[in-house]
Amino acid sequence: MKKIILGFIVLFIVAIVAFIVLKGKDTYDPSKFYVEVEGKMEPGAKIDLKLPDQFDKTHTLDDDTKVIIAVFTKDAAHKVIDFLKKEPKGYLESKNAQFIADISKMPVIIRNTFALPDLQKSDYTILLIYDENLSKKFHNNKNTDKIFVIFLDNKKIKDIKYAADEKELKEILK
Repeated sequence: MKKIILGFIVLFIVAIVAFIVLKGKDTYDPSKFYVEVEGKMEPGAKIDLKLPDQFDKTHTLDDDTKVIIAVFTKDAAHKVIDFLKKEPKGYLESKNAQFIADISKMPVIIRNTFALPDLQKSDYTILLIYDENLSKKFHNNKNTDKIFVIFLDNKKIKDIKYAADEKELKEILK
């Protein structure tokens, strides 16, 4: 009986190690992606980017993009996700908007096991920042708990507003 229990324990440990090895592998290639800001992230600066979405499809910033909604904390991300769930399908497209979420601080195994599969259930595209250096180009460690709403005209920043919750986000996006 002891050998059977010991065998199950060994199998369980092997399964856990295999799971960690498979889900803990980081497949992100930082050389493929960028966030470029001419000067500081403020009105008048030009911005360009190339980021992956939750399905690992690459996206760039189009001249037609009018709004970037960016979040840098889990709490802020959940507020935007909850907001978007209440809006009709195609809401972001109707606003010529892109939603960007910073997942750079998330451990790889958590990201691959829980976060990405959850994000892949979304009805909208979420561009992802895997690299903390790219994230800092947006916020420079200021207002990271807020929802950033960046208004653009041909990739040039017209205005930046900050929302603390869904209500403020809705008001800003009117």
